[in-house]
Amino acid sequence: RRDVALPEAQRRADAVAARLQAEDPLEDGWDVKLEPVGAHRMAPDEQRTLWTLVGTVGALLLIACVNGVNLALVRAGARRRELGIRLAIGGSRARLLRLLVIEGMGLGVAGGLAGLALALSSMTVVRGILPWIVAYSSPFELEIGARVFVFAFGLACLVGIVLGLVPATE
Repeated sequence: RRDVALPEAQRRADAVAARLQAEDPLEDGWDVKLEPVGAHRMAPDEQRTLWTLVGTVGALLLIACVNGVNLALVRAGARRRELGIRLAIGGSRARLLRLLVIEGMGLGVAGGLAGLALALSSMTVVRGILPWIVAYSSPFELEIGARVFVFAFGLACLVGIVLGLVPATE
């Protein structure tokens, strides 16, 4: 209860544990340790597993971004003639840059939406593989909330801008 301090609650729990021990003396000693809600701690193995998952996702994101930039460079090489013709018939560099950035943003946002859809659909699988995370309310929350959507959208826009600017440097 909120009106009971932790030391008082611990004393009450110790009394219950002593009573249970007295009722069944053949059992090994009963011990109760209370912690405030939200003070959950993960075992080192659980932390290592979670950080491995986070690192793997980060590496996958980096690989996807590098592949996107490589594809943008290949596409820029194939479009070199088209861009040269657009410049020759009076298109300004700023207009071409705007075109390339808009195309890149479209690809980046589409990729970001596909990634979010995949993440949403895989949440049940992750919850099944790592059920111990669900029990912890802090510091790790296993949900895709508004902050994740904002971060993913911002990252998708950034990747889109890079995908548009890389061909412009070609």
